[in-house]
Amino acid sequence: MDIFTENFLYPEENKPLLQHFSSYFDAVYIGLIPFFKLNNAEVSSRSKASKKVLSLEEAQQQNPILNRLRPSKTRVIYANDESYPSDKEICHGGKPVTWKQILNKTSLADYKELNRALMTSVGALRQEFQTPKALQILKDYTEGEGIFHPTEGAFDVFTKQQIYKLLKKYDCSQIVVTDEFYDETKELDIVALDETSFINQIGFKHYYLYPQNKTILFTISWDYFFFFIAIDSRKINPNEIEANFEGFWAAAEDSHLWYRK
Repeated sequence: MDIFTENFLYPEENKPLLQHFSSYFDAVYIGLIPFFKLNNAEVSSRSKASKKVLSLEEAQQQNPILNRLRPSKTRVIYANDESYPSDKEICHGGKPVTWKQILNKTSLADYKELNRALMTSVGALRQEFQTPKALQILKDYTEGEGIFHPTEGAFDVFTKQQIYKLLKKYDCSQIVVTDEFYDETKELDIVALDETSFINQIGFKHYYLYPQNKTILFTISWDYFFFFIAIDSRKINPNEIEANFEGFWAAAEDSHLWYRK
């Protein structure tokens, strides 16, 4: 299968990552979207979660169309938190906080448990897979330390900064950027863009990014706090990936569902 011509740049849930990307790439890195802090004390006093939980009644007050929903004890409504910092604020006054730092300061066991806690926070898991206790541990720590949670399903500012630097280093001048449904594809001349312009060109729904020579692919999907970096290790040094992105290399059996193992 040619993942580029067939518009299959993100794998099916259960398919091993290395198998899915094998027609072009021989290694896949599972990158983790970082948490962050802001230097500005005033801005740091805001809410520390990317979304907030609403009762059904509160959500119906904000959006009358939800009045059509029947009451349910298991229904949870999530809403965007308007106090969450903008990309500009994060870029100018933010500092990334790694998942490893969070694990070192909490009783959360590993990346898998931390990812499930984050996914629970935005309603991205069915009820039987949710981990409310892990989420509470995470929130107790991040709220006490003024740490903002990452936003799911999009390349964050810090990741885009590292992508820009890596592509520049490997002289990848022409970059292809595609949205979730392959409806909008555009090419960027990275030589003509500074870092800030590049960041601004990668929108919230731009899920796939790669140079024209297809030596590396960055791909993400909605509701998740991780992304994949598929590389041709003959042309992209794996050490460069490890140095610029937090995460780990996919083993032969790892799929999109690595966090459930």
